[in-house]
Amino acid sequence: MSKEYNDKMVSLFTLLEEYKYLMVNTRCEAMRAYFKGRFEENCRRVEELLQQQHMKESYRHRGNFVSKGMMDFMSRQVREFTIEELTKYNGRRGMPAYVAVDGIVYDLSNVSSWGGGTHFGLVAGENLSAEYMSCHGVMDILAKLSRVGTIRG
Repeated sequence: MSKEYNDKMVSLFTLLEEYKYLMVNTRCEAMRAYFKGRFEENCRRVEELLQQQHMKESYRHRGNFVSKGMMDFMSRQVREFTIEELTKYNGRRGMPAYVAVDGIVYDLSNVSSWGGGTHFGLVAGENLSAEYMSCHGVMDILAKLSRVGTIRG
């Protein structure tokens, strides 16, 4: 593997990480669509480089093993949920506990106060924007949670 190839891969993965972050964190649908397009374009560039190097199965990035399956996993991580889809993630029967606040879907599965998918009468699997803002009013608490996607529409 050449240094040039490695540098290109590191650069592309850095861009993928940035676009993924921006897709999840932007509130503007047009910007989310733009970042999603850039993310997908860079995924294609990575795939092209892998094909050129005949290393489609695996390669090294920042010292970690990354496979084509990992690339697929990364591209699925930023997900758009409908409100109906979100209701499935209620923290019951082995499902993770997700809630939406201000268009962003957060994973509360590992938050002890959300055990069983409930918290002070609130239920996971719902858009809780109004409830969150009336109780907390600031986004600091959400910054500590894992973002798993956005609400479509």
